[in-house]
Amino acid sequence: MISTTIPPDSIVAGNPAQVVGKLSEYLRFQKLCVKKYPSFPFSEFGKDNLDLHKREELLKKLKDSNAPFGYIIGGYSFKTKAKPSK
Repeated sequence: MISTTIPPDSIVAGNPAQVVGKLSEYLRFQKLCVKKYPSFPFSEFGKDNLDLHKREELLKKLKDSNAPFGYIIGGYSFKTKAKPSK
């Protein structure tokens, strides 16, 4: 439960809740990482399509790029647009 005002652009976590970062900094970091590290289309590497062959392909690309992680881009949330509030 949060009983005080949270500053705009804040990321809050913990119990008791504490400001742990700024959303704008986190998003900037993620945009850089998406450009730097491998990404894989959800249509090919999503949970419904990730057979053993695709899994091995994904792991090989990560290993070959020496990347600590990658991104699976797309999916349902990517396709849905937020509805404007009234």
